[in-house]
Amino acid sequence: MTALSSTARSRAVSCLARLWDDPEWRSSQHASEISGALMVALTDDDAATRFFAAEAAPLLGGEAESSIELIKGRLLAERQPDVAAVLARQLFRFRNSYHAKIDDVLGEIVASNHWTALVQTKSDGTRAHAVAAVAELALYIAIRWRTPVATALVADWFRHPIDSDAASHAISAIRPWLALPDERADERARAFALTRLAALVRNELRATDPEQSSFRHVHRRTGSIVADIYYASGAHTSTTNLAHEATSGFAEEAFETLALLTEFRTPRSFTTR
Repeated sequence: MTALSSTARSRAVSCLARLWDDPEWRSSQHASEISGALMVALTDDDAATRFFAAEAAPLLGGEAESSIELIKGRLLAERQPDVAAVLARQLFRFRNSYHAKIDDVLGEIVASNHWTALVQTKSDGTRAHAVAAVAELALYIAIRWRTPVATALVADWFRHPIDSDAASHAISAIRPWLALPDERADERARAFALTRLAALVRNELRATDPEQSSFRHVHRRTGSIVADIYYASGAHTSTTNLAHEATSGFAEEAFETLALLTEFRTPRSFTTR
């Protein structure tokens, strides 16, 4: 929370949020008073107060779908980046049981003027946490559940890998999906398909004009793809990580992807240590 200053009121709201997280307090005689105070705090003029109240949002709506609607409403209205990031992260709680509903929420969020600008363009980094939360949520439900809005969003980001902050965050979050075990091979294949999409685009960008301003960034991000595959393979060792055999279906996906990058003949692109 780099841009917010804590106040006595915001600290009090933080304590209320912690109480509300406890089932005993939510069923106590004070429940109505606590939830009422937190609901008011969600729209407080002080951003730090909203920040702490946002942490309780998933439990303030009662039923899950009501809570999702509450969070959506606040996301559409919130302009402070740290608060927006907390609200977006709260949707992760519902990403499996209510993935279709979360997909609808993503659609409404990115269609709003405020969020459209955030997820489609590069910024000065002040909205990094909020954009990262939305990008990672979309990536999750696109790969895990193949919901239509998230799938289209993520495909567009990987198709334009250097055009927006959202694309950068989504691509940076792909590595764990490349390392999935064989029992989740379908999801792993979808992750590799997205990675190959970004690789193909990088080949096209590389071939257009070596002097373009994005050329250095294209090569740097290509190196990141190679590193993601290397670490996902299980070959990396460290004091806390032992090398292990890649799963049986990993190599075919990995080699197909790496074959697309053979034209990037720079040491940085192919150095794994």
